[in-house]
Amino acid sequence: MTTPAKRLNSIEALRFLFMLTICYWHCYGSDGLLKHGYMPVEWFFVLSGILMYKSYITHPKEGVLDYTIRKYLRFAPLYLIVMGYCYIRYGILPPLVEWKVFDSDFLLRSLPEALMLQDCGIF
Repeated sequence: MTTPAKRLNSIEALRFLFMLTICYWHCYGSDGLLKHGYMPVEWFFVLSGILMYKSYITHPKEGVLDYTIRKYLRFAPLYLIVMGYCYIRYGILPPLVEWKVFDSDFLLRSLPEALMLQDCGIF
């Protein structure tokens, strides 16, 4: 009988706190409280890396490629649904409802966002 993997609740709580801080910074901008908005992002990714490593070592016979594909297949459908909603809501519906000219440039500008390549320098 195998025991379930222990959750690292303290790390999950810190990630949640940093996620809330990031959302606040994106919604309300950088005021005196959050002059350095990049710091919660850095810590969020550090803690996420710890959780990903813990998840990876629980399957020692699984290779890196298999692990990556398994994670991708888990998150890709929801990600594609959300991106499709955003394209329709912000790119296609406003011209139809407000009788504006369709901005095809919106789809090209949002392509790096959809592929998560915003700061790679190729766009």
